[in-house]
Amino acid sequence: TQGMAHIVFQNDIHAPKTFYGPVTGAAYQFGGKRKVGRVDLRDLRTGAKRWFESTHRRLFSGLSTLVSQEVAHQQAEGITPMTPFRAVVSSTLPILVLLSLALPADVQAQSAAKVLVAPLTTSGDIDKKFGERVAEEVAKSLEDFDAIEPMQKDEIEEALKRFGLEDQSLSPIQWRQLAGQLKADLVMVGNADPAGGGVHVKATFVQSKSGEELQIPEFTVGGDGGSEAKEASRRIIEAFGEQVSYLKAVQFCQEYLAANQFEDALRNCNEAIELRPEAGQALYFHARTLMGLERWAEARPELEQVLAAEPAKEDAIQSLAFVCAQLGDTECANDYYGK
Repeated sequence: TQGMAHIVFQNDIHAPKTFYGPVTGAAYQFGGKRKVGRVDLRDLRTGAKRWFESTHRRLFSGLSTLVSQEVAHQQAEGITPMTPFRAVVSSTLPILVLLSLALPADVQAQSAAKVLVAPLTTSGDIDKKFGERVAEEVAKSLEDFDAIEPMQKDEIEEALKRFGLEDQSLSPIQWRQLAGQLKADLVMVGNADPAGGGVHVKATFVQSKSGEELQIPEFTVGGDGGSEAKEASRRIIEAFGEQVSYLKAVQFCQEYLAANQFEDALRNCNEAIELRPEAGQALYFHARTLMGLERWAEARPELEQVLAAEPAKEDAIQSLAFVCAQLGDTECANDYYGK
């Protein structure tokens, strides 16, 4: 109640979990006593994450009303929290486990962008090995890029085997789904089609979390042999290199945002938006950075723009609800918290 938090979370492993509003005294309670038996300390962090993920949707639906009420009452009492939607956590779980859950998945820092390079899907009389050769050459060339980590061929083959799949039978959509399962940040998909005695190549790098596409200009090579596969790879890599500056700017923006270094995050987000003004992901992180700087009026239209393109983006919905509450627009806050 001294302005440190909107919500207090009491997590007792022997009783239901409870969220309290320190001003209103209201509470939302869920879960209960559950016997888990012996727990290996090495499994604790993984188990905590699984619990957090499995309860998140049910938790948020019950918590949203409590949050909006508490925000409104704290504003009425003239209390300004130190940080946006901060929670004081009282827990019997080790603090390191809780810290590992503290940040949303989309703002956790990453050391390198993981890339799955899928074979090009061939059609007509194009040799299927052409698509495989292009993928191998692209993956090899990506190793020369800083902050880019192509997935190894044996890692992809192991995943295909685990899911009972064959690479030649997968469509670009299925490759994108597999990339999500493997926690890849980017996936390259594309097609190789007959074109007047040559091969027309169309390739795209897709960001797994946002669905944002980095288009490679289409081109045609003279055939489907080994030399043409290397030529196709070279042209894909050249075009991709032009997108690397954008990817790095977005990545650094995420990392600085995760570290609460908002001025540095803002600088990198601005650079990403300059490179790709239409990119929704860069705009979203820019808005989140403005929230960290408490520039609520500037963050609101950017979040509205993100949601106009991605109406179901949960993190943006939650962020906009909080921004509306900070601006005193209770109707807007309740509307978005309700979603």
